[in-house]
Amino acid sequence: MKTKIIVLFISFFYFSLSLHAQIKKRSTSLGGQINFSHSQNQNNLPGYSDQIINNGFISLSAEKAIKENSLIGLNLQLGAGSNHYTTNITGKIFNG
Repeated sequence: MKTKIIVLFISFFYFSLSLHAQIKKRSTSLGGQINFSHSQNQNNLPGYSDQIINNGFISLSAEKAIKENSLIGLNLQLGAGSNHYTTNITGKIFNG
């Protein structure tokens, strides 16, 4: 398994070095990403917290080629997140 990962990594590295991207003058590049994550941790023991986490992220980018292979642009990013805790205070306390 390790040899497959190493061969894959070396192949990817070799091909990334051998590629030549050409960006023409006055061309435009647009891009962006949208990400969302949700996590929930439940703890049924008295006195411990349950936790819910939500995160979101949006990224937009726009570039303009000022010369061949030279870009100038703008990258906007917006992220938000929330954490909710609820504590279970019911139940018997065990004193062993």
